[in-house]
Amino acid sequence: MSISQRIAILVRGRIVAYDTPETLYRRPSCPYVARVLGEANLIEGLDGAGTWLIRPEAVRLEIEGSVGREAIVRASYFDGADRVIDVQLPTGPGAGQTLRVRARAEATPTRSVDERVRVELPTAALWRLPEPDPTWL
Repeated sequence: MSISQRIAILVRGRIVAYDTPETLYRRPSCPYVARVLGEANLIEGLDGAGTWLIRPEAVRLEIEGSVGREAIVRASYFDGADRVIDVQLPTGPGAGQTLRVRARAEATPTRSVDERVRVELPTAALWRLPEPDPTWL
């Protein structure tokens, strides 16, 4: 993505997305485009319907008792400069779904499986994905 001014993404020979790399990454046209361009948390049911995208680096991990939504750590590992933590939302919109959090390792302590934490999903980082054209599938 770093050497392109525009990117076209094709499905079965048909262009399904065409825009700047940043626009396609932050505001993809469908779940397929979101996944092709990087890790993607796709959340169902935040507003009762539809699919929402938030990238793992945009999810904020907080300590228990702070602002944000309750979550339970399901996995945590060191990944070079980052620490990757998978958390499950136990209640509320998106309940049962697992989100990936990607944060700088030096600023993020190791988390234990089953530890209770809180995650914040910043509104500015959420994107409601349009319904995909059924002919793409």
